[in-house]
Amino acid sequence: EVFEDPGGAAFADMVHAGLDWAQSHRLLLALAEELSHLDAAGSGAAARRVTLEQIWIDRAGDLRVLDDPIGSGPFRLLSPLELLGETTRRMCLGRGTTGLPTDLPQRAEATVRRLCGLGEPFENVGAAHGALATLASRSHALTRRMRATQIAAVLIASSLVFFLMTGVALGLAT
Repeated sequence: EVFEDPGGAAFADMVHAGLDWAQSHRLLLALAEELSHLDAAGSGAAARRVTLEQIWIDRAGDLRVLDDPIGSGPFRLLSPLELLGETTRRMCLGRGTTGLPTDLPQRAEATVRRLCGLGEPFENVGAAHGALATLASRSHALTRRMRATQIAAVLIASSLVFFLMTGVALGLAT
């Protein structure tokens, strides 16, 4: 048998170190994709059970689901959907706060709530993966209104600075 040493850290260590929403989303999307294959492979008694101790983040920051858990048990066996939910809770609610992360975009809130068990649960991992993928594919288009607000803010700030500097210059001249 051949074993690979991917380097990196266990999921629990990475979460303890702290992840922002962009990192969390990327890892959750990768985990959902991996788990959707497991979920599709079997159902009922034949379904594969997995543990948090099987999630590994390699040196490149990529997520891997290992064949066997790392560490000494006992290990809590979860269905793929339960594992995705538990992982999301630890990433998003396990930051020492009582609510959702402050860097969580509003468009992601409903999906994260559902994954954390704070809303209607997803039917399966495939549905959760679809919701996470939709978040990644949503464009961050700048609307005309948003751009006009940005331009107005810059013009107002520039005008204020100009008038303040002019006032100071006139004050010094007199």
